[in-house]
Amino acid sequence: MKKIRLWSSISMILILLGYCDSPTKPGTPIPFENIEGAGRFNVPEAGTEVIKDNAAWINLWENYWNAFNGGGKTPPPSVDFERKMVIAIFYGADGAAYTGCQNFVETIEDIIEKSGKIEVRIGPLTLEDLGPCDAGLYPLQMVKIERSDLPVIFTGEIPYQWYPYNPVNKE
Repeated sequence: MKKIRLWSSISMILILLGYCDSPTKPGTPIPFENIEGAGRFNVPEAGTEVIKDNAAWINLWENYWNAFNGGGKTPPPSVDFERKMVIAIFYGADGAAYTGCQNFVETIEDIIEKSGKIEVRIGPLTLEDLGPCDAGLYPLQMVKIERSDLPVIFTGEIPYQWYPYNPVNKE
């Protein structure tokens, strides 16, 4: 009887250890927050980007920010890069096929930490998300998460072309 209990315990431990590296393990959810005002960016190339410092953020702002007042460009949304980093999904112009009322969409389904990586799961982009207007758009989503040195991978409905400034390797 003791041998059966011992083998049962060993079997359960081996099953649980095998589950630790299972590709179906859900991972640890990472909370994220949409960046308010990020829809003011017009990024014509489709792709993804991870922004970890103010210099890269300002570079993106200088090249693609489209909000102006009497004194020039308005400032970009504030991000504390000591504590946070930005995950961005850009859908580009797609031959100017995107039209609607707003650039900002919500296609990030979730972000998890799994197997020593941060995984950003992207759902489908639907044109209904953009609104009924006829303005040409560059759909995007930008979120803030806690700063991390882990590699970031994107899975799911990834935009077709990698963003040229700081490409993230697709796995």
